[in-house]
Amino acid sequence: IKEMPSIADHTPLAKLNNNLAPYLLKDTKDDYTFAILLTTGSLNPIHLGHVDVMESAKIEIEKTYKNIKVIAGFMSPSHDGYLSGKFGENKFIESKYRIKMVEMATSHS
Repeated sequence: IKEMPSIADHTPLAKLNNNLAPYLLKDTKDDYTFAILLTTGSLNPIHLGHVDVMESAKIEIEKTYKNIKVIAGFMSPSHDGYLSGKFGENKFIESKYRIKMVEMATSHS
């Protein structure tokens, strides 16, 4: 039986923790609701439009709802089995590379 990896092994939480920390350390009476954005898809390959959608959603949510702070966003590429059915065998970028490309494309945000 294969052991399941820990969520910490494949979920980047450092940005989330860094974005949340100032609100937890602040001595303030501000009452915020924290939001985390999630998008899924083939991301085959990821492109600037994918990144822009997430950044635009954050801006719009925080502009429209003053008490909501978006503290993280996650992009989850579809698994290889799904893409094999969608694009055909070996006609897509393997998930391990798509995950790395997502990391690289979002490293600035």
